[in-house]
Amino acid sequence: MTVHVGILASSDIRKLETCIKSCVSEFYSCVGLQITVFINTRNVPFKDSAESLCQHMNIDYVVTESNGTPAVGKNTMVKWLSENTNDSYYIFVDGDDRLGEGFLNIVSQYFDSDIITTEIPENISTYAIASRIQPNSKVYKHYENLLLKQKEYEVESLARVIAVKRSALDFINYNENLHTLEDAQFAFKLKQQTDLTVSSIIQSNELYVYSPTRNGNFVRSAMNMEDPDMFFNQFWEVLQ
Repeated sequence: MTVHVGILASSDIRKLETCIKSCVSEFYSCVGLQITVFINTRNVPFKDSAESLCQHMNIDYVVTESNGTPAVGKNTMVKWLSENTNDSYYIFVDGDDRLGEGFLNIVSQYFDSDIITTEIPENISTYAIASRIQPNSKVYKHYENLLLKQKEYEVESLARVIAVKRSALDFINYNENLHTLEDAQFAFKLKQQTDLTVSSIIQSNELYVYSPTRNGNFVRSAMNMEDPDMFFNQFWEVLQ
């Protein structure tokens, strides 16, 4: 079995270096391991630094066009991997994050599945909304509704696809009209399909270490939505 790790990088060169090192360390024993960094950014200095870093670390990289939204970056990475590689399993990592020291040991137990995701416990999702989004905010009611819908459909918030079998790679497609919560919407899409086997693993730092930036995308996008009604109408199209 061959494993291909795709790292999607858009900012923070120090975190990218840490991410690459975590992937190399975690998969050092895998025969046929391939790591590709996808540099997807409009920040030219970061792009140049990321290219230099990959060359220095002898890591393959691809520069892809960015429009500033995470969904486009993810879809571009998946499309490139589908068209240019033929590995058994694909691991997806955000360049700001890193793999936990138990990632391979945990995930390999689910390699029979078509898609593997993380699963954020409900109490953490609820806390994230209650503590960061003010009740008088114009988007608060929408996020409350999101929590209710997740409970109704048994979908976990902030779910992230971390591993995909080659045969399921073409199913991965995020909504490029959404500037945030594309992972959450995709989780609802996964819940409705019956042709693929999906395994969810409870999130822990042994599995995957998130490294959010200060006032990261979740909070910034939530508080700055100009038309939350329109946004969430698009979000819930997946259930129609």
